[in-house]
Amino acid sequence: MSSFPLVDIVWLSQKRIKILMLLTLGPKTAEEIKNELELDLRALHLPLKELKEERLVTQEDDTFVLSELGRIISINAKPAYGLTNLFENNSTYWTSRNLANIPRTFARRLGELGDCELFEQDLGHMFQLPQKFINSTSKTENVMSVFSFFYPEQLYLYNAVAKKGGKVSLILTEGVCETLQENFPETFCEMSKFNNTEIYCLHESISPPAFTVTDNTLLISFFNKNGRYDHQDIFSSNENALKWGRELFSYYKDRASIRLTELQ
Repeated sequence: MSSFPLVDIVWLSQKRIKILMLLTLGPKTAEEIKNELELDLRALHLPLKELKEERLVTQEDDTFVLSELGRIISINAKPAYGLTNLFENNSTYWTSRNLANIPRTFARRLGELGDCELFEQDLGHMFQLPQKFINSTSKTENVMSVFSFFYPEQLYLYNAVAKKGGKVSLILTEGVCETLQENFPETFCEMSKFNNTEIYCLHESISPPAFTVTDNTLLISFFNKNGRYDHQDIFSSNENALKWGRELFSYYKDRASIRLTELQ
């Protein structure tokens, strides 16, 4: 083993940490590691050698496997690695967000969002949903959405899903609920009558981010540090991101005390 601290062996090399994270998914051959990380085999020789010397990785023929120590370290490092990658990819966006309103357990798991796309709407499309999200949602059978603000287009899009027999679950802040009932009464009433639709209202004291989870996409809008929506949205189709979004929706649903039928 080397004289370097183990923490340096793990964190002071992007190649080493990427190999460890990849091997948490299961054994990989050198060729598979090369393809997954898009690296030359020669570039992998040294980091794999170092990880074997530190007994974090073992080799069986041409297959590399995490040792028991390597698995323990890698699994515990994975959340921090995910967060680091998430924030580095769109650092300007994340440093300008107000993340204080996210439940602490979910804030710690933000790294599960994985590789996200940042949508920034220009002036000509400021009040339109990202086309990629529209295309995906039009084919989905399940919608779970938290409205702390909303695009009018969302109401019609989710109503169309409900009409086709898809399940639609909405959680609205009190302000949004009043706006929908006052300004879109017919569409709102039509949607609420479907057996496959449930609509809840949150207490005014709860301020969630606005987000929607479908069968294969997550669209989430975090407010900026001034508490405003600035037309920047995070989009992901990562399976871990979808799981994170569904569990966050359940968190708010458990805290929503009023169903739409009671409001009516």
